[in-house]
Amino acid sequence: MSSTDAGIPHLEMTFPKKIVEQKYRAHEETMNAHLVKLLAFEVDNRTRTFWKKEILNHVNYLSDIRSKGQGLVRRRDAFMWLYSDPFGGNEETYVAALIRMADDDDRRNSRSTEDIAARIQVFHEQVADALANGIARADVLDDL
Repeated sequence: MSSTDAGIPHLEMTFPKKIVEQKYRAHEETMNAHLVKLLAFEVDNRTRTFWKKEILNHVNYLSDIRSKGQGLVRRRDAFMWLYSDPFGGNEETYVAALIRMADDDDRRNSRSTEDIAARIQVFHEQVADALANGIARADVLDDL
């Protein structure tokens, strides 16, 4: 789903690549924290819907960003800024840290940190593909 699909005009925002990178990285931690909560905890549907909406808001925003002289953000860059760099080969450790930070009120499910990390990687691969095409895909949230 793109911004236009939601009845909101599509606004392309163009910035120098360094600013684009900063904007992507600014959304990474919140997106990944919500992804971990969706995958690691048993919560009611209202809470799950809220977290999914928050993630989709971030993806929609990022889908509107363009790089001066380049246009759409390259898939490789989007994936690197949202997944490769933050997880940096420490996927399970980073997921475990995000679980610890969120583990206040909600009951932990039986999914392993390894499974959660693998699912987050797939999510970011799908999102990076979509962003490289200038779209936000709500369907990437279906399996969460």
